[in-house]
Amino acid sequence: MVAKLSRLQSAVAVQAAMNEFVSLGREKFLQKYGFKKSTDYLVKDLVSGAWCDSKAIAGVAFGKQYPDEGPLRASEFSGGDATVVPKLKSLGFEVVKIGEDWTAEEVAFTVDSYFRMLQLEAQQKPYKKSEFNLQLRELIPRRSPKSIEYKFQNISSVLHGLGLPFINGFKPLSSVQLLLRKSVQEFISRNSPVLEKIVDAMEEVKAPEDKEFLARLVEAPKIESIPIRQESAAIRLPRKIDFAGRDESNRKLGRAGEEWVFGFEHQRLLSIGEPDLLQKIEWTRRPPVFSSGRY
Repeated sequence: MVAKLSRLQSAVAVQAAMNEFVSLGREKFLQKYGFKKSTDYLVKDLVSGAWCDSKAIAGVAFGKQYPDEGPLRASEFSGGDATVVPKLKSLGFEVVKIGEDWTAEEVAFTVDSYFRMLQLEAQQKPYKKSEFNLQLRELIPRRSPKSIEYKFQNISSVLHGLGLPFINGFKPLSSVQLLLRKSVQEFISRNSPVLEKIVDAMEEVKAPEDKEFLARLVEAPKIESIPIRQESAAIRLPRKIDFAGRDESNRKLGRAGEEWVFGFEHQRLLSIGEPDLLQKIEWTRRPPVFSSGRY
């Protein structure tokens, strides 16, 4: 009951509960006292630095302070930010939401692993997410397969918020740790050429109406006046120019640019909810398409 939990006033008792937690291990500790794994909050052990299940620690700590009454059962009180969290904080302990206890090194390893998968996906090369998860657990052994998967989903959420492509297999999951958000943004800043290639490769395989185009949009350059200098006549060197090849290359480049703009306008109208205007877009010099191969 909340009334009983309010009687917990001993930081020494809380520390004693965490000492036992670390000594027995999480699974045995929770099993011994009948608690489930915390789904919301963890409390930090001041001695070992380990993160412990907050509700279980509070319940066991009560028994440490009042041995005659014994530990509180899970059914006797509720955990969360209205009960256990303020109680443990008032006794001088650090409490965090699940997922925010990751270290900078763990986050960096995870972000790097995610972008390696994203690069393979952009290149349409086969890979197994489970293998990346296993490799990552070797670097950060205290993280479970599920917690790593959640972190990958958090990274997808950050990328989605930035308008960038993400791995389809990791659906964006909110409640992103601030440290993770900063780590993703720093990775993007350090590896912008790599990310541009990823975006371009993933856009290339999309139909025009599905393309996002966001990575290619930039502010219009400022108009600058450039003074013309009078110089002596340039020395012309004789060379052979393939005019036909140059013209064909220019035509291909022009068609590619027109196709991009045509697709962009389609996507823009769909994104603002004006699909009826699609028919008013006309590609006046669109090259013919021959389905039979003969013309």
